[in-house]
Amino acid sequence: QETSAVFIEGIFQISDNYVEIEEGDSFGEMEIKTASSSGITMENEDDVSLDAGDTIELMGKILIQVADDDDVLRFAPYVDISEPGTYELRGTVYDADDDDPILTWDPFNFEGFYYNIDEGIGTEELRIEELNGRNIPDNQLVYESNPQPVEFEHDQWGYFQVIGFMAEKYFAGYIDEKTTVGDEDLDVSLLSDNILSKVLTDTDDKESMYSGSALILEEGYALNIQEVDINGEIVWVQLEKDGDAVDDAFVASNEDYVYETELGDAEDIPLIIVHFSNVFAGAETNAVFVEGIFQISDDYLEIESDDTFGEMEVSSIGESGITMENNDDINLDEDETIDIMGEVKFKTADDSTVRFYPFVEVETEGGASRELRINVPDEIIEGEEFTIEVTAGEDEVEDVTVRIDGSTMGKTDEDGEVTYTADEAGTYKITAEKDGYTTANTNIEIIEPKVQMTISISPQTVYVGDTMTIEVLEAIGGDPVEGAEIAIDGEFLEETDEDGTVTYSTDDPGTIKVSATKKGYLDESTNVKIRDLEAIFTYSNLVIDPLEVRAEKEASISVDVENTGNAAGDTNVELVVNGTVAGTQTISLGIGEGTTVTFKHAEEVPGTYTAEVGGETGTYTVLEKSSGLLYGLGALILAIAGGAAYMFTKGGWTVAMVQEKVQELLDSVKPRK
Repeated sequence: QETSAVFIEGIFQISDNYVEIEEGDSFGEMEIKTASSSGITMENEDDVSLDAGDTIELMGKILIQVADDDDVLRFAPYVDISEPGTYELRGTVYDADDDDPILTWDPFNFEGFYYNIDEGIGTEELRIEELNGRNIPDNQLVYESNPQPVEFEHDQWGYFQVIGFMAEKYFAGYIDEKTTVGDEDLDVSLLSDNILSKVLTDTDDKESMYSGSALILEEGYALNIQEVDINGEIVWVQLEKDGDAVDDAFVASNEDYVYETELGDAEDIPLIIVHFSNVFAGAETNAVFVEGIFQISDDYLEIESDDTFGEMEVSSIGESGITMENNDDINLDEDETIDIMGEVKFKTADDSTVRFYPFVEVETEGGASRELRINVPDEIIEGEEFTIEVTAGEDEVEDVTVRIDGSTMGKTDEDGEVTYTADEAGTYKITAEKDGYTTANTNIEIIEPKVQMTISISPQTVYVGDTMTIEVLEAIGGDPVEGAEIAIDGEFLEETDEDGTVTYSTDDPGTIKVSATKKGYLDESTNVKIRDLEAIFTYSNLVIDPLEVRAEKEASISVDVENTGNAAGDTNVELVVNGTVAGTQTISLGIGEGTTVTFKHAEEVPGTYTAEVGGETGTYTVLEKSSGLLYGLGALILAIAGGAAYMFTKGGWTVAMVQEKVQELLDSVKPRK
């Protein structure tokens, strides 16, 4: 009576944006031979060369990856998943209706498992040893993974061990006689201590650094270049973790820096390895060159027997590998997604016939693989050569015709690149074209040569909680640079004001990278060390009283101490006399507090002594101790006075004669200095 309703159950729609195909059409390397109601057939038009390390765009989203191995041919087809979305990496389907259904999965039939195609290495296997209809009895689903050697990117180091665990790659250890760092073979197994760690960095890229700079590593580590010796042979490096020094070493050219630490029960694990290819000391600057960095995570995964992961329980773990089994029955009900272990799942068909497959899900972002994209530097300087890169998705594209304002400048090489030098400043249009791809266009701006900037930080020493001033000036002339974009560790902060400054404060210790960028200027950056709060004790006003003292008699030595730091703290105040510690007192001072510390000190041997407290010094003299004759001096003087009176009255002495005799006596008993 009040409304009418319809109820829909079932919707089907196809797109009106169709693909029209005809015999002779080409898609990548393939050409359509037949297209009819019975199906489509395609064949490659030309030879397909499977060169080592190549990625071949076969057709549409289907590509072929070739191992980077000159000795053994290995290749695999795969689907481009660069478009944004969530994708399943599936294993081969178990189908109960097959004559010989699959019950074992490894990297060759389950792409979710770890596999290194360049070296042909896979470590994981999952197998069903007994299947009763839709039920896998307990202990009948078995997972095994065994470590395998993989070559370092810096091949001088040889090999390290990797292992896949629940479809993720982990570091398992170093291999005796196959891992050589410095002059030593490494033989360390994390698995033997029930530990796995992720490989964070494995690169042979070259990097140059200078005295005072730092090599920023992963997980808060930074390798600081402290100093290069005058002969240019050895560099002093210091390793920091979250701003705190954890190690230092002296490294020569063509030597390795190694930082060892504990991971759980595993001791002396090389966590970071850096190869210094060259150390250089010049007239104006010192430099070091790094070629080879390897780092594993100190955030390790500890695995013990009987640990459970999803449906699986660890039955054994050791240097030879890991084994897990299901600790309860697993029911493969229709249309179910079952968490097996980690990110590995089973998906069952919505059908009375038992069909299922293992899979993991991955999320990706990126452009479509058939859409050309032009990549150029953010800023291009007049008169300087620059590189134009053409990609499709994540892949470089060869033989793309590149034009600038309609004039052909060449085709991209195997890296998808072509170079060009702009003679004049201005705006230009770049076009990239290749058959089978969408054409790409972009505008570039060629700018006049840029001005160099400098960055200065005040105060020179920055503590946690301090507000530091970042000042950006022109290198020549020193004029402030207004509108420079300031970034901290790559995160935009704000633009500089008319004085060329911005302010920044942090609550975390460590080394940060401050960068300044502005159109028309060369990018500039500097590393700033943020120190934790600390007490700083300042000494002044050393007083010695008296400045002359008899042997075995105490002198008072005092000094003023003030805490000029930004945290309360304790310190041991030492009195050093002639290079020897003569006394120690412990004091505690709050921020800005001061006190006077006084020592009482006596010396037995006459002489000149230097007292030092906290860098403050003073000198005093120790005299010989008093003679015993002086104690009788009073009685002696009385006797002399009596005798003098007698001689004056009976012997005819004058007053002057008496004074002379008394002085002679006093001089005879006076102590010598």
